[in-house]
Amino acid sequence: MEVCERVIGGARLTCPNHPWMIFPSNDPNDYDGCCGAGETGSWTERAVPERILGLRVSVACYVHDCWWAQCERNLSEFRQSNGVFKGNMLELNRAFGGGWLERVSRVPIIYGWWLLVSGKRGLQHFLA
Repeated sequence: MEVCERVIGGARLTCPNHPWMIFPSNDPNDYDGCCGAGETGSWTERAVPERILGLRVSVACYVHDCWWAQCERNLSEFRQSNGVFKGNMLELNRAFGGGWLERVSRVPIIYGWWLLVSGKRGLQHFLA
């Protein structure tokens, strides 16, 4: 899918370059409830909280959810959307993550989330 860059509160996020990709706010704090698969009580809802060590990453989840809702169901889209998800979380960490130690502490968790959505269960959810 073709992508573009969108600045949200100072973070340069990658997102699909489509008219349906609408951002309700330029404030990254306005995206509560976007993490997980949206199924209350599901494993994804529990595994993917709104914050990583205090850093709100909901807008990265929002972009990822919009991508999954609109893309073709193929392996290329799956890989690209998950790579962008990881990149957007790393960018939010860079832009709003605080001091060096805080930012470095979040990186393994960000990669863990990326592995979660990129793995077998993520693929099953994507293809469902």
